[in-house]
Amino acid sequence: MNNEPFSVSSHTIRQFFSDISSTYDWINVLMTGGLDSYWRKRAARLAITSRVSKGSAEQKTSRRNSEKWLDICAGTGQMTLSLARRARADTIIVAMDFCSPMIRLLNTTSGKCSIHRCLGDVGIMPFPDDCFDLVTIAFATRNLHTNREKLLHCFGEVKRVLKPGGRFMNLETSQPSSSLVRKLFHGFIGMTVHFLGMAVSGSSSPYQYLASSIQTFYPPAELSNLLVEAGFKNVSFFPMTGGSVAAHLAWKR
Repeated sequence: MNNEPFSVSSHTIRQFFSDISSTYDWINVLMTGGLDSYWRKRAARLAITSRVSKGSAEQKTSRRNSEKWLDICAGTGQMTLSLARRARADTIIVAMDFCSPMIRLLNTTSGKCSIHRCLGDVGIMPFPDDCFDLVTIAFATRNLHTNREKLLHCFGEVKRVLKPGGRFMNLETSQPSSSLVRKLFHGFIGMTVHFLGMAVSGSSSPYQYLASSIQTFYPPAELSNLLVEAGFKNVSFFPMTGGSVAAHLAWKR
């Protein structure tokens, strides 16, 4: 399939999300029938309770010490809050986004752990090497995909800020393996995302872009290969809802 992204600049994407920040969460609920919350909860559970094979034995992620987690492209913080609800009290979560109107909407007092907002770009993250135990991204990888090289660079930045043994959870729309389901999925996206988004938010261009980015994004196996190319190990993926969404789990070894 054609994986060429909708041709827009990072500046334009930032403006898109600034324009729709106040209605973004409601439109996601309407378009997914509330499934977006389920997808985030499942991805958070996989990220926090994940296992990686070492030789013939599976080792569960150690939580003996406090951990630092980073949610990139956090937007209004829905994935951040999904993580916070499962976090221990001594966990520190940083929610980073490059769109100030979006990240300002995050409620940092939710949950029992410490949540901090950060305004920043995934391409040049303001963190030292080997800093975080877990990095997550939810429904925003498509926005990093202005081209293949940019996406690989961003994955490299994620790997840089992860500690050795840290894990990366990538939750994103995907491409169903069944050609029939894929056609139905693309038809649904084409008919609903642009028009529903425009009707509720009053903005046309952001949802035209979002619809196109969903239809052209990578199938799960191809995205797994990109993560391996970026230097991650033990990459696995978990399709959800007929393959329309996939959670990819990758490790820095």
